[in-house]
Amino acid sequence: MPIGVIAGKAKYMDRIDGGMWNFGDNSSPQVATTFFAGTYCKHPLSMVAARAVLQYLKIQGSALQDKLNQRSFDFIQEINSYFQEDGVPIKMANCGSIFNAVPFENSANATKSVISENKDLIYYHLIHKGVFIRSGGGLLSTAHTDEDLDFVIQAIKESVKELRGGGFLP
Repeated sequence: MPIGVIAGKAKYMDRIDGGMWNFGDNSSPQVATTFFAGTYCKHPLSMVAARAVLQYLKIQGSALQDKLNQRSFDFIQEINSYFQEDGVPIKMANCGSIFNAVPFENSANATKSVISENKDLIYYHLIHKGVFIRSGGGLLSTAHTDEDLDFVIQAIKESVKELRGGGFLP
C-alpha cells in the first residue's frame, strides 16, 4: 500500500488538518487550513497503515535499516562480481537500499553510453522475465526474500546470455 508520512512542528502541521479538534462535537478547526491532497491523503486506511509502519520502525530500531543496507550491498556485490567475471560492461552501485548502474571509474563518455545502452537492454529483458526494476534504478525492501534476490540474479544472468546470443552484448 503506498503511504507517505509528513511530520513537522504543530504550527505547520495544523495548517493541514486545522489543529486539535474532535469530529462529531461542537469543536472545529482552530486555524485556517491550506489545500493539501494526494491519492490517499487523510484516508483512514492510509493513516492506520502509516501509523502501523511507524510503530514497526520504532520497535525494530536502526537494526532494520542496517540489515537492509547490508543485504543491498551484498546483492549489488554479487551482481558486480558476475558482471566482472563474465565481462559484462555494466557496473552497479548502491546507496543504502537504492541501486543503479553507474559509469566505470575514469571512463570516457563512450563507456557511459555503452553502460546505458546495455542496462536498458537488460532492463527490458528483466521485465519480460517478471522482474521490474525501473530504468532509473531499483531498491530493495525488507519484504524481499533471499529467494527474490536469487530470482533477480538468475534473471540477469539469463538476460545477459540471451542478449549475447542475439549479438547485442560482446
